[in-house]
Amino acid sequence: MIIYQLDELVIFTGAVVSMKASRVEEKHGRILKLISGTLMLALAIVMLVNPSLMNQMSSALWIFAAAFAAVGLILLVHRVILPSFGIWIGTEKQTHSGRRKAKKVVKARQR
Repeated sequence: MIIYQLDELVIFTGAVVSMKASRVEEKHGRILKLISGTLMLALAIVMLVNPSLMNQMSSALWIFAAAFAAVGLILLVHRVILPSFGIWIGTEKQTHSGRRKAKKVVKARQR
């Protein structure tokens, strides 16, 4: 049962540490939701396809590593690759263009 709770403990610890360090912004909350959702999806698929994979620690760790790799790939595509083609999903474009405008205002005020 501990193996099934390891992912939840990691997510909970990450949330507690990040909340103590600073306020949780929308993008941090979205990333935590992505991580937890991906882990739950990976565990659900494993439990449907081959539940015996969770009997060994090494295979369970590989499943968690694959879920985290999927999260990294999703973030890479969403934040780096798609914007380089001019494709923006969600509120990322508003945040990005808002930063540019703020930098221009600061530069104009410095002159």
